[in-house]
Amino acid sequence: MKPYQWECRQFYSRAARGRSRIIQPQQRSWQIPTEGSKDRIRLPQEAAKGGHEDIVALLLDRGADVHVTLDGDGDAIIAAARCGRVEIARMILDAGADVNAGVDGDGNALIMAVTHDHRELIEFLLSRGADPEAHVDGDDTALQRAVEDGNTEVLRLLLDHVEDR
Repeated sequence: MKPYQWECRQFYSRAARGRSRIIQPQQRSWQIPTEGSKDRIRLPQEAAKGGHEDIVALLLDRGADVHVTLDGDGDAIIAAARCGRVEIARMILDAGADVNAGVDGDGNALIMAVTHDHRELIEFLLSRGADPEAHVDGDDTALQRAVEDGNTEVLRLLLDHVEDR
């Protein structure tokens, strides 16, 4: 294993587990690449899934790419939506993520939030411009997903938003 591969795996592991105290001393020299090692690229997604706000903030500050998608897992905003992480979603959107971007099979952040019934996040995403009627590669819309799930409250929330536009 090459030295940079070992360093990458250590950093990835620490980010995924929320070990900011260990990462912090390394941050002055660390640059997050936008290509290369799969583990290095997906750092924001792993930190978002784990709910590690300090790690996400650190990675974004160091130039992590919030648009990268790997293995059909979606990008960082979809990872945050899957887990209902409102504050992390806010940071990722503030860093330039597209609220309506999606991945085939997962849909977009709003569809993911609807699927997992994260109402606070649904309201936040709608306030940031998420489109309840957006299709992603032929997948359902957020409205369709709410109907399929039989979630009346979420459907009402989405329909109210559509009517207010």
